[in-house]
Amino acid sequence: MKYFFLLLSLTIFSCFAQKKDCNKFKTGTFKYSDNDDWVVTRTDSTQIEVNKKNGRTLRSSINWLSNCEYVATVKDVNSSVNDIIGKVIKVNITQTDKDTYIVYATSDEESYKVKMIKIKNTKNLPNKKMPE
Repeated sequence: MKYFFLLLSLTIFSCFAQKKDCNKFKTGTFKYSDNDDWVVTRTDSTQIEVNKKNGRTLRSSINWLSNCEYVATVKDVNSSVNDIIGKVIKVNITQTDKDTYIVYATSDEESYKVKMIKIKNTKNLPNKKMPE
């Protein structure tokens, strides 16, 4: 009888579990939930992060490993802080909602969890080539 209740409980909770919809966050324009200074625009293969306050721009190539995981490699920075060129960041979308998603990102130096907010789609933006 106790196994019946356990099975019933698991079934009920699994019905309410939210499925991740990572596809709607693969491309678009986003901002960090805790920092309005940065705007992130991502196409299928590139990501450009722009700091609205100081104009700093980071350009990265994107390689999707699965629907919810990608690797970003920094290709270009328009500031004197260019020691991050070549930095590889593995990003895993861990949770999605209507217009937000949470990622867990790791690199050789650090790991962090951040919430992103989608502010518009970029389906009509050209897919720009990254510098080699």
